[in-house]
Amino acid sequence: MKKRIAVLILALLAMVASNAESATVGACPYLSYDVTAGSLTFVTVQCTAGAGGALTDVTLSDEVMEMLDGTYLYDVIAQPIGLTVPKTDSNLVLSDDIGLIFMTAAGNGLALIDDADTRHNFPETSAGLNFYYPITKERSIVIDYDGNDVAGAVTNITFVVDWDRH
Repeated sequence: MKKRIAVLILALLAMVASNAESATVGACPYLSYDVTAGSLTFVTVQCTAGAGGALTDVTLSDEVMEMLDGTYLYDVIAQPIGLTVPKTDSNLVLSDDIGLIFMTAAGNGLALIDDADTRHNFPETSAGLNFYYPITKERSIVIDYDGNDVAGAVTNITFVVDWDRH
């Protein structure tokens, strides 16, 4: 009986540790999908920072990647939501699983996340040139906050995509 209780306690501790660990990286679940009259589509995820304000290496879900598949990223919009907002002038970093960073903390993602204002910027190359980033469901897009220290801060990140490359 004591052995069963000890095993149960260890299992519960492992679950608590696992949940605490995953909470420190934050999360960005799917929120909405809107289509405009033209070829632009808006796909929004709602990112919530974990412990210490961390949002680290959060990969967009397969559901979101399926919605974005075959489009070109045109613009990224960051909008603080609710009462727990991120630290003003936090940075947004977007990259993909093959190492392409198209929104950097030192470049176009610099101070993109605010505590009050909605801000946006365009994807760019490492040379600082704007470009339409092609999205396929075979790749993953990774989101990171840089400079935020507010735990539980909520920001809607909207990917404005175009079905045509202009």
